[in-house]
Amino acid sequence: VIPAIVGQFIGLFKDTSLASLVGLLELVAVGKSVIQQPEWLGVPGGVAKEVYVFIAIVFFIF
Repeated sequence: VIPAIVGQFIGLFKDTSLASLVGLLELVAVGKSVIQQPEWLGVPGGVAKEVYVFIAIVFFIF
C-alpha cells in the first residue's frame, strides 16, 4: 500500500511542476507582448520592470 501511495505522490508532484512551468512560460509570453505594445513604449522608464515583478508575484503566490 505504501509504495503505491508514494508512486502517486511522485507522479502528482511531477505533473504539478510541469503545469507550473508551462503556465509560467505562457505568463512570460503575455508579459513580453504587453511590453512590446506601442502604447506602452512611450512610457518613461518603460513597463518591463512592473510586468516582470507582477509575473514573479503571481508565480510565487500560485
